[in-house]
Order: sequence, then structure tokens, then C-alpha cells
Amino acid sequence: MYLDRLPDNLETLVREAALVKIPMFRFLEREVFILSSLLKTVVRDFKMVLDVCTGEAKSNQYTKAIAENLHADIVPKHWKKYIVPDTWTASEWLNDFRKRLD
Repeated sequence: MYLDRLPDNLETLVREAALVKIPMFRFLEREVFILSSLLKTVVRDFKMVLDVCTGEAKSNQYTKAIAENLHADIVPKHWKKYIVPDTWTASEWLNDFRKRLD
């Protein structure tokens, strides 16, 4: 299952006055923040679809759209926060996302 491949959270970088002056630190800090936010979205979406599938929650248009995309192996549009080939499947995107989180 894809949800098992993802960490629960992504630790943010420790912000110190000396580090903020370094452009590379600021760049990495932004990237970590974006990936952390995206991770929360992806995990939330997977849990919502799982809850619908197990009967613990009712489906709505949002969960239906995500489930349809994942069933068709298409990356949901709101997950595309960074550029990847348009030909990538959801499986390929999730593997790449996991590597980026590592």
C-alpha cells in the first residue's frame, strides 16, 4: 500500500540567524516546507479514500476524484507541486516523491 511507504511527517530545518543569511539554506528551507505540506495533503487524501473504502466515511466529490485518479494511475492535479514528466503514472510519482522526502 502506498500509505505505508510514506513517513508520517517531515522534520523542518532548524532556523538560526546565521543560517538565514545563507541563500542555500533559505532554498532548502522552502523546499522542505513545500514537501512537508504536500506530504500532509497526500497522506490526508490516502486516509480519506481508505476510510471511504472501509466504510468508515461517506464519499464526496473530492474523495471520488482522488480514488478515480489513483485507480486510473493518474497523479491528482493538486499533488503536482513540482515538475515531473506528464507521462508519469501515480505509482512513478509516488516513488519519486518518497525519494525526495528521503
